[in-house]
Amino acid sequence: TVTFSSSGTIGVAGTFSPTATSAVYKNTGSTINFNGPGSQTIPALSYNNLSISGTRGSNTITFTADSMHIAGSFAPTADAVTYSQSGTIFDFNGSSPQTIPAFTYNSLVFSNSGTKSISSSIISNNNFVNRTASSITIDAGNTVQIIGLLNNAGTIVNNGTVKAGN
Repeated sequence: TVTFSSSGTIGVAGTFSPTATSAVYKNTGSTINFNGPGSQTIPALSYNNLSISGTRGSNTITFTADSMHIAGSFAPTADAVTYSQSGTIFDFNGSSPQTIPAFTYNSLVFSNSGTKSISSSIISNNNFVNRTASSITIDAGNTVQIIGLLNNAGTIVNNGTVKAGN
């Protein structure tokens, strides 16, 4: 088991390649910040807080084709970067309330009991799944565009707009 610090920020300016062996990575309190100046690949792990910062220009941030579990916050860079996420599933799995940031997600999943608040307009290019009874609140003036399947086991409090493609 590899356990990250329970607080603070761990900066990754270069390559982060966790082993594919039976190692278990635990992150219960810290922020992993991918802050390199160029292209970076973000491995599929269970993150507490995941942030992407730095001046990137026309470089690419690649998310691996697997589940990105986020128990805390997700803060993508505001820089004009290209995101590549073929097959990536973003699973917001915190038991405390989570705010879902503006982003174009490949697939978006909500699990665990925490309330999820969508306070910016988002797009889910494939699936939008609520696996638990946690509520999803779409704040007024925002749009959730779902290109693929909507599967909701909880409550969606819609003060904004939901656009379903399929």
